[in-house]
Amino acid sequence: MMPVLGLRPEPSSTFRSEFSLVNTKNAFVTASGFYQKGQYTRALETLNELLNVDRSPKTYALLAKTLLKLGFKSDAASAYELAGRQKPH
Repeated sequence: MMPVLGLRPEPSSTFRSEFSLVNTKNAFVTASGFYQKGQYTRALETLNELLNVDRSPKTYALLAKTLLKLGFKSDAASAYELAGRQKPH
């Protein structure tokens, strides 16, 4: 029997945080894949979305590498600096 809309219990905060963690990992893997394939603009787009929820050193480091490949040296340097300031997850 299908649940009636509006009558389903809200997901627990544990479920939401685990779901977010999975989505974050998937987004990073996607961005990394775009980078490895030389699709730097697509990697940048994915990383920009990812930074809304994950400001980890590895995300900023990949952002810096991507910006460097796109020729944005100053922005890449800033992203590397931000990577160094973040606490690992």
